[in-house]
Amino acid sequence: MNRQCRKHRSMDKEELLNELYNCDEFFKYLHMLRELYKFVGHDVVVKNGIVRRLFHDDEFDDMVFEFETGNMEYVSDVNLMNVVCFMESFKNEYPNEYEAFMKTYVGLKKEDILTFFKEDADLLTKVLMIPGN
Repeated sequence: MNRQCRKHRSMDKEELLNELYNCDEFFKYLHMLRELYKFVGHDVVVKNGIVRRLFHDDEFDDMVFEFETGNMEYVSDVNLMNVVCFMESFKNEYPNEYEAFMKTYVGLKKEDILTFFKEDADLLTKVLMIPGN
């Protein structure tokens, strides 16, 4: 699970559950970015937006964003807004490529994400049962 989703230690129950829902969306988009990179076959560069480039870090087998500032962050360490904005920029700047990608794209299903979170869901249940949490 990414660090965005692990911030739960200081959250109340409602915030924690909201964060997990955001994680579902985040993992759907992370999957989409991996598939987009495979589809394009190389770095994905956009002209507009905070995020300017998506590339693959072969050493850690992870997707990376390069921001307009030149800073780089693993996609799994950024917030959902950056991911959505990058996809919107790609869609607006490369409408034909986006349309072709979406024709072949097979997204994650809710069941895939729930399976992925099985151990985390068990741990969350135990944490929520502790008095004061």
